[in-house]
Amino acid sequence: DKVLSISSAVTVPARRIAQQSKSDNHAERVNRQYKISAKNLESVFVNNPISSFEEAANIIISSKRKYIAASRGNTSLSNYFLLYLKQMLPHVVMTNTSAISPIDHMCSITKDDCLVIFSFPRYSSIDEITAQMAYDAGAKIIVITDKPSALLAPYATCLFTVSVDSNAFFNSFIGPQFIAEALLEIISQKARGVEKRLKRIDKYLGKLGNY
Repeated sequence: DKVLSISSAVTVPARRIAQQSKSDNHAERVNRQYKISAKNLESVFVNNPISSFEEAANIIISSKRKYIAASRGNTSLSNYFLLYLKQMLPHVVMTNTSAISPIDHMCSITKDDCLVIFSFPRYSSIDEITAQMAYDAGAKIIVITDKPSALLAPYATCLFTVSVDSNAFFNSFIGPQFIAEALLEIISQKARGVEKRLKRIDKYLGKLGNY
């Protein structure tokens, strides 16, 4: 079976949607998307040794502050990672908010901290500046991106690469989402005091009825 995906090397959304229309077969859309997703998920294990997950989890747990970064469409990954990491560990910082730029957040980063950054085509210059600030400060940097030649790969202390090919004008995040979940699962088993933190969070969420 040939997987009719559009490579992430094609980065302009308008070009991707035009390429999709050339090979579109309405009856095969869901089946084709399943095959592409399976291929992307398989790339997690082809590209990354299992030891990298343990290494990254240990870096995150042992760091004083944990900065989480992404931009535009990639923020869906960083927001997910931020939410559950905050529930397990203290001093977790999101670097992109509406009022404050990543540069403002990153100005306090030190060699005792780490940065977790999600970066996929089309790569963002603000992500590169964020990584540069962490690198210059001597912080450890965990990069989740699409290939070893990616824009942020040279900054990585721990590098994860995963395919985000899709048959749409946007990237497929099945693979990166798996990496995020796997890291969170390992951290939940290694970190101390997670159960106590979760009980405290749940106590106050219960008052709101907002889970």
